[in-house]
Amino acid sequence: MPILDASHDFGHPIESSPDWSESYYFNGYDPDLALGFFARIAIRPNTPSIDGFISLYLAEGGGVRLSASSTAAGCDTNLPSVGGLSFERVEAMQRWRVAGEGVSDEGRRVAVDLMFEALIPAIGAKATF
Repeated sequence: MPILDASHDFGHPIESSPDWSESYYFNGYDPDLALGFFARIAIRPNTPSIDGFISLYLAEGGGVRLSASSTAAGCDTNLPSVGGLSFERVEAMQRWRVAGEGVSDEGRRVAVDLMFEALIPAIGAKATF
């Protein structure tokens, strides 16, 4: 399995499929806060649309989810954002800031500002179909 270099953290050439997307995924857990999260933002230039979410898994159980989408054309893949969600590459393949603010899908007011830090190098995989 190859270790991926920083170039893999940037936008890729747009493919022709209407389902093609440039997507970023993050998940983590903070044991001090007993807080887990999963976040994604997907840029679909052929639709055009962009959508994203930040899901938080709370210490007391349950969770909240902030989500947003837009049919606006164009999005900066270096600083993708939609609605109240923003994803900022701080250091390629090492550190991203994942933030969001608004009313969750469950109707709760939420503000999130997380720093995602990779614990190990990014590892590539070769898929065979």
